[in-house]
This record gives sequence, structure tokens and C-alpha cells, in this order.
Amino acid sequence: QTHSDQVVPTLDSILFSAGGDDIRRKAIFSLAQQMNDPRAAQALRRAIEDDRLPADVRGDAVFWLGNTPSNANLDYFKTLFRKTTDRDLRSKIVQAVSNTPTPEAAAWLLDVARDKSFDIETRKNALFWAGQRKSFDLAQLANVYAQSKGDDEMQRQVLFVYSQRSEPAAVDQLMS
Repeated sequence: QTHSDQVVPTLDSILFSAGGDDIRRKAIFSLAQQMNDPRAAQALRRAIEDDRLPADVRGDAVFWLGNTPSNANLDYFKTLFRKTTDRDLRSKIVQAVSNTPTPEAAAWLLDVARDKSFDIETRKNALFWAGQRKSFDLAQLANVYAQSKGDDEMQRQVLFVYSQRSEPAAVDQLMS
């Protein structure tokens, strides 16, 4: 919580030292509290990309970086998503992108939901988070439902997302 120029380098050192995962996770949290310093975001990105770190530590870094939404983070997460094959990390990335309140983030979530090259759980997760956005257009959800014909699991996810909405149009779609 100090404002010293040494805070971020010290936390960075702790994060990448041979200490335990608990300490690393606390360093990540502390770095997230220093996001006014660009070195903090750089340290979080390095942690996310470091395959030697445990998945839960990397996931924490994704979570905290995602809580400082910006278009730079959106571009970073989109690139990272394509590079990683770890389902849990992809899930964290999708959730992080859902915190970015831009139309580009919403469009990307829908693109992931529609992309059949991704596993079904990743697609369902992207659809869920897209549907949680207040600005989400229910007509897009109807399109996903239609495009998922023959994919019962994805269509059930569309129905679940409708059920989470409070608009009368969502109830109308469920009834139809």
C-alpha cells in the first residue's frame, strides 16, 4: 500500500522467486493494487505467460489484470486466448474479457461462443458471460440458438442464458 518506487520491483521479485504459491498469489494481489504503475501490469502479464508457474497462480494474474479493463488488456487477452490450450486459463480469460465494458469485448465473447473449433465448455462459458452483460442484445442470442441447430448442449446453454435475463423479451424467447 506504499507509494514507493520500490514496491513493484519488490513484488515482482517475490512473484518470480522460488517461494510458495500462497506468497506468489499474494504478490499478484498486491501488484494488482499498484496498477497505476505500468510495471505492475507487465509483471502480471509475465506471470500469466510463464508456463513454469502453477495454473492457479497464472489464473489469479488473469483475474486481477482483468479487473482493470482496458482495450490494451482486451487485445492482450484475445491474443493469449488463441495461444493457450489450458481450458481453465481460457475460462479465466473469458471471464476477464467480460469485465471489459466495450462492444468489442461483447463481440469477441459471441465469436468464441460461435466458434466450433473451441471445446463446448469454453463456448458455453463465453456465451454465459456475454449474456450477463446489461447491453447484451437478445437478438444475438436467438442467432446463436439458430446457428447451434443439432448441438443440443449449446442450445441448452442459450436457454439457460435467456433464463438469467429479466427482460420480457427473454421470457418470450423461452416460451417460443
